[in-house]
Amino acid sequence: MHAYAVQTLPRRLSFDSSSDSISVASSLPLARNLRLYRCDGELFAMGVIDILNYCVSSVYFMYDSAWEEYSLGKLSALREISLAAEIRAAGVQAMTALYMGFFIYSCPKMRYKGDYAPSYLADPETYIWFPLEICLPLLEKNRYACFSQPDHSSAQPSTSMEIDEPPQLSDHILSKVHLVSGIQDNKIAVIPVDKSPYWNIDEIRRAILGCIAGLGEALAQEIIFYLGFTSMKLLLPPLFLVPATFAATAGSFENVGDTLVSAMMMFLGSNDKVYIMDKAEGNAAQVNGHAAWGSVWDIATQKTAVMDILTNTFCSSGLHLPNGSFVTFGGNGGAGPGGSEGSLVYPGGGSASWDVTYQDFDGAKSIRLLNPCDSSQDFSSPECQWFDNPAVLSMQAKRWYSSAEALANGTIAIIGGFINGGYILRNYPNDNPYAGAELTYEFFPSNGQPPQGLDFLASKICVFVLLFLNFIALSFLPIVTLPIDTVLGRCSYKQMFLPVPIWNYDANTLTPLPDMPHNVVRVYPASGASAMLPMTPANNYSQTIIFCGGSDMPDEAWGNFSYPYINTWDYPASKDCQRITPEPADGSAPQYVQDDDLLEGRSMGQFIILPDGKLLVVNGALNGTAGFGHRNLLTDEDQMPFGQSFASGPVGTPAIYDPEAPAGSRWSNAGLATSPLARLYHSSALLLPDASVLVAGSNPNLDVNISSNVPYPTQYTAEKFYPPYFSASTRPAPSGMPSKLTYGGSSFDITVPASSYSGSGNDIAANTAITVVRGGWTTHGMNMGQRYMQLKNTYTVNKDGSIVLHVAQMHPNPNLFQPGPAMLFVVVNGVPSNGTHVIIGSGAIEQQPTAVEAALPDNVLSSASGSAPSSSTDSGTGTGGSKGHSSASTSHVALTAVITGAVGVALLAFGVGF
Repeated sequence: MHAYAVQTLPRRLSFDSSSDSISVASSLPLARNLRLYRCDGELFAMGVIDILNYCVSSVYFMYDSAWEEYSLGKLSALREISLAAEIRAAGVQAMTALYMGFFIYSCPKMRYKGDYAPSYLADPETYIWFPLEICLPLLEKNRYACFSQPDHSSAQPSTSMEIDEPPQLSDHILSKVHLVSGIQDNKIAVIPVDKSPYWNIDEIRRAILGCIAGLGEALAQEIIFYLGFTSMKLLLPPLFLVPATFAATAGSFENVGDTLVSAMMMFLGSNDKVYIMDKAEGNAAQVNGHAAWGSVWDIATQKTAVMDILTNTFCSSGLHLPNGSFVTFGGNGGAGPGGSEGSLVYPGGGSASWDVTYQDFDGAKSIRLLNPCDSSQDFSSPECQWFDNPAVLSMQAKRWYSSAEALANGTIAIIGGFINGGYILRNYPNDNPYAGAELTYEFFPSNGQPPQGLDFLASKICVFVLLFLNFIALSFLPIVTLPIDTVLGRCSYKQMFLPVPIWNYDANTLTPLPDMPHNVVRVYPASGASAMLPMTPANNYSQTIIFCGGSDMPDEAWGNFSYPYINTWDYPASKDCQRITPEPADGSAPQYVQDDDLLEGRSMGQFIILPDGKLLVVNGALNGTAGFGHRNLLTDEDQMPFGQSFASGPVGTPAIYDPEAPAGSRWSNAGLATSPLARLYHSSALLLPDASVLVAGSNPNLDVNISSNVPYPTQYTAEKFYPPYFSASTRPAPSGMPSKLTYGGSSFDITVPASSYSGSGNDIAANTAITVVRGGWTTHGMNMGQRYMQLKNTYTVNKDGSIVLHVAQMHPNPNLFQPGPAMLFVVVNGVPSNGTHVIIGSGAIEQQPTAVEAALPDNVLSSASGSAPSSSTDSGTGTGGSKGHSSASTSHVALTAVITGAVGVALLAFGVGF
């Protein structure tokens, strides 16, 4: 068979299938059948066949490329012929053939189908079977061959087989139908079909559109189309249609390109773009004649393009707007090489308006706006670029390291900030405790009033915190909007520091909360992780905040404006975690609740809320704090052991926190890989629409430093982290996902097809959640605006196994989840769908319209089951991620005749003498 000597062939072949060893005719399984091929116990190939009344039908066959020399296509064909013969011998006399699918005469890899006898091809006009030997001369001469009426054959493509004029589909539908854009390292990247560079090829576009029309819009969204290539030239149109699966290894990190600027700040602007900002520094990437400090990363292609920003964005804050736009606030003065003041210094010094080398303007008052564009738009147009002109739009006060929090009407509160920067806001002698701090707040859009003093920022106690812990109550303050026009803020610990307050922003009044336990500082530069836990129907949408990590360094260790007074890199970070619900539903006094410790101490860690309601913590250090400098009180510049970093011991292994697990078992890092890249000061992380997490940045240096002599250089490599749910072999592919959500009002339906799950439909429906996740605007280990809300739902399980989810709108209190962009996920048994971009609310800055929550129908049960493979926790590679080759069934390649020509349908028949 292989033209090799017998001794070169594998000796112990085995074939696993539920249909093997057919003994009686009644046992014939008329169904799809998986066949596994092993050698000496090692799986090297797999195939799928359909056992039909009259034939065995080949669907596809895949094998490890290491076995390519053994002509495994022939082996599989012989084995399937043998199976058909066994079924016939068992008494099924109608079983007369092996149906081998399409026969493309011009494709050398399909020629083997003609090596068996007797073989037959179906006539394309009458569907009558003709012996192969009669067909071959016509196939040799013609691109279109008709066997019943040879005069219909043509050397040109047959017009009778042309696809009808393809349907016109909306951009919304096309954005949900995906095409493989690349395969590398056993992983598949996909892109919406209309974003593919081949979409402009008329034959391919028409073929895909025709296939979508044949499948129907709902089913087409569950399919990934694949274009086969040989030597980088198009060989076939869409050929392989495979169920939507995860194409990545659970728990792993994957390098996904160069960010061009170090990712100090990031946000998801649309379903296919992540926007990145750095401080003004010496990045090699250039834009308009100067070093770039802005870029945009394309999720599908993993390519990055620079963007021009005029002002220095160093340590800005930022947030979304109700219409899906984004805005950033403040930054630093014009900066030059090495972190120096810019060349054009203001009178009196201390800051610069511009620098001749980096060409960055003073960003301390800047308000920068961006309307995110997607891949279908002209990205070079001004509408897709940053608007950054302080002469036209700016804040009233300078704010470096400010905080931003959205309010219920979409307005943004901009709180505090530094006037100029340092390690902490404390100098000696301490005769002017307010120096350098901006102890006010203002709003965007402006309410027409000057910046207002914020009581707890100007209090003696908290000013000491500002001096001691760097302005944090007023800048990069993890603040959370609470249900009744109030905001949660925090300063630090113990009686010498102001406890976490609740701020009523309408009345500018404060309600203090208890002291932070164990003297642990969570704010910059201790930089613990903090997040709001998921708001769900089960917890009555309560708002509980978790704080983890940071530092319990003593007061004197924090030093002053210039640097710390100890070698911070030797001081272990805290493991401590605390929860607090600031406004308990029962009216009781709020209290901190001791939670499970982190698995290791971590400063600069960052919480990312995942679609399944768990929290991922990434990045950070075992020792020390955020910040950088030339030296500290004890160690001169030339003796600094970790360059300019005040931290050491990068924590490369993420961990996952389950808020619903019993105390003592909430943290785990089992099965999670360790990234080799240090993610320390100025790192960032963000949830992506495919439910992976983008991790980027790290630059504990005053300016770009990529020297091999630096322990923690400027980092440009971006990574994707794939949470444990990427082990599922099938992911949900819901239809009917809305693009807008309202605060209360009419419910809507989402359909989960049977192909999205296995097992009992009733059990799956009862374990399906619809979740809304906002990743937020991320910088310095926090995600401003990050939220998670589970929507209420009931369900109907249909007889065909599909599940219709009847879903309520957002909770009718906009204070809980402020208006603007988010992602909508359907989570089936802990496995999320791809996220759908939605706008919550009216899209305008206004009092948001609200309505009474709609009553949902009762659940409807059925005995139906899902049709997905029974295993949902395999390696995650699935069909698309396996190495090898595939031959598709006829329904999967029905469009190939349009482009390739000379196509027949092969049937291998056998008789009594077989």
